[in-house]
Amino acid sequence: MRKFYFYLIGMLLTFAACSEETEITPPSKGEEEVKEIVSALEENDEISDFVEVLKTVNVADLEEDELTVFAVRNSSAAMSRSAALDSTSVKRHIAKGRYGKVGLTDGKVLESISGESLYVTRTGEDIYINGVVIEGEATQAGNSYVYVVPEVMEQQSEPVNVYVTTINVYAINQGNSSESPLKDVAVVVNKVGKDSLGIYTKGDSLGVWKTDEQGQVVIKHTENQIVFNVYKADYSDKTIICWLA
Repeated sequence: MRKFYFYLIGMLLTFAACSEETEITPPSKGEEEVKEIVSALEENDEISDFVEVLKTVNVADLEEDELTVFAVRNSSAAMSRSAALDSTSVKRHIAKGRYGKVGLTDGKVLESISGESLYVTRTGEDIYINGVVIEGEATQAGNSYVYVVPEVMEQQSEPVNVYVTTINVYAINQGNSSESPLKDVAVVVNKVGKDSLGIYTKGDSLGVWKTDEQGQVVIKHTENQIVFNVYKADYSDKTIICWLA
C-alpha cells in the first residue's frame, strides 16, 4: 500500500510539471515596421546616429504599420541644436501615417508616435516640420516614408512661422561710386538674445551662408529677429555694404 501511495504522488507531480505553459507576446505591427525601417536605413551613413538611437526606442504599443520618419542627419558644424537626439526626441520624429510631399500641405498637423503635434509649414517648394526643413525626397522603407532633416526638431505647441530674409552684398570701390555685387562673402547668422539686463546680444548660431554671383543670400529661419556679420578675405566690413530685401 505504501508503494502505491508514493507512485501516485509522483504521477501527480509529473502531470503538474507538464501542464505548465509559457506565453510569448508577438511583436506589434509597429515594432515590425520599425525593424523594417532600421534594416532599410542601417547602411545610410548620413543618418547613422539617428538609426542607432531608433534601435533602442520602445514601440511595443505601436499598432500603426505606416509611418513617416524624419531622420536627423549626423552632426553638422554649420548647424546648432538646442534639442538632444535621444529616445524621446526620436519618437517626436516619427509620425503616424505615411505622407508623401503632396500630402504635407501647409497648415497640416501630424501626430507623432509620442502623441505630440507636428506642424507642417510650406514656403514655396520648401517643407518645414516644426520649423525644420525637409531635405530631398522621401525614401521608402517597408510601408513607410523616410525624409532627412538637418537638425533635431523641438517640441512645439503651435504652428511655426518661417521668415525669409534676403541679403544683398556689394563692394564699395574707393574713388568709384558704383557698387558691384560681391560673390563668396560669408554671411554668419545668429539668433538675437538678451543678457541679464535685457540688452540685446548675439545669440546661438543659425549657420553660415555664402553669397552667389549676384552677391545675394536667401536665409529662411523661424526667428522673428536675426543678426548677421559678413566676412571675405582682403575685405573689411567698411568696404562692404549690405542691403536687406
